[in-house]
Amino acid sequence: MFSIPECFTPDIMHFEGPNMGSLFTDLWRGTMKCDASDNKELWDWAVFCDKAIWTDHGATVAACAQYLPGSFDRPPCNPAEKINTYYKAWEFILWLWGLGPGLLYGILPDKYWQNYCNSQVLLRVGPCAHQGNHLAAEGFRSVIGMLGMEIWQPSNPFLNLTFLAIRRCQINTLKVMIPDLEPPDNPLPNYSVDLGGGYILLRARDRYNYRPGETETQLIREFLDGARSEVQALGKTATSQWADRSLCMEGKTQACRECLHVSINNKSEIAEVLYFAQLAVTVHADDINEDDNDEEFEYIDDEIYHFVTVAMVSVYSRPDPELLQKSAQTVWSCTYHGNEALQLVSMKTIHSVVAMVPHRPKLPSGLVEDRFFLVEKPGLGLVSVDEEMGDEADEAE
Repeated sequence: MFSIPECFTPDIMHFEGPNMGSLFTDLWRGTMKCDASDNKELWDWAVFCDKAIWTDHGATVAACAQYLPGSFDRPPCNPAEKINTYYKAWEFILWLWGLGPGLLYGILPDKYWQNYCNSQVLLRVGPCAHQGNHLAAEGFRSVIGMLGMEIWQPSNPFLNLTFLAIRRCQINTLKVMIPDLEPPDNPLPNYSVDLGGGYILLRARDRYNYRPGETETQLIREFLDGARSEVQALGKTATSQWADRSLCMEGKTQACRECLHVSINNKSEIAEVLYFAQLAVTVHADDINEDDNDEEFEYIDDEIYHFVTVAMVSVYSRPDPELLQKSAQTVWSCTYHGNEALQLVSMKTIHSVVAMVPHRPKLPSGLVEDRFFLVEKPGLGLVSVDEEMGDEADEAE
């Protein structure tokens, strides 16, 4: 499935990435300059002064790449090896604002970890509010820079610049009035299926017909019972758990199982995709209205079918409420139950692609177990998930 485009501006990326990130990392590594009267030996927050801890954390960050979807773009490299050379702003953002709250739990002392988590909440609003003061000036400089690059004649530079600005405005006006003048920048991949509403089913699919198991069959039957229809075919499977396994066998580093933020019974859930599929549902001719789009139906041997796109998913548990509250709603830590928690969901209930990264925390209750924590693509602003987190924390109080 395609994800929503990245919406960070370059200035915000650098503000939240290396600029803000260096404040934390310099403190944790004990490399920040301080007054001569200060004693770094007393910096109990400088946990990464211990080379072994810093090395292990860096390796853990790099290992997380296999759990981050390709839609998250460039995964963070090992910061213990690369932080001073070629570490990109986007890598800082994914490391510190995506993976950090989950990976640093149990490494940073609790009071500093909680302060760090609280900063995550503040940074959702702070940079955007601050950047508003600079957008006009930065926008003006960017336009001047772009127009200046288009000047080829050395004579009359300001006259040329004025002409280029007028021509750019005329072109932009025409594009707004007649959008078809310019084809889309990102045409759909070959053999993909445009499902409408911003959803696209990609090409990868099972080579052979797939026979659902007993639990899956029951879920499919229940899904279609309301329409009193029957499943005629189950195929056209898109990128899913089986495809990700094949990528891992080919040595691809960023090929995780795909996880989704979905709505089930009007509640936000996180689920792993087993497969996407299109169910061919029989339709009676009397049920087709004149206003219906004929392309939505397929006519085969005097039968009419309508394809319904669904995803078979395994739903993660609700997050640990105590850890959720303690982390200021930034660490959504769940357990995975595999085939014991299967659900069939409509494509229209999918909100976004997310990552679930394994960790083994010691929960506030004292329990230590294998779990997974949620990482959203920074910049998407999934308000419904944030609100759900807040609700879970309220329930814990």
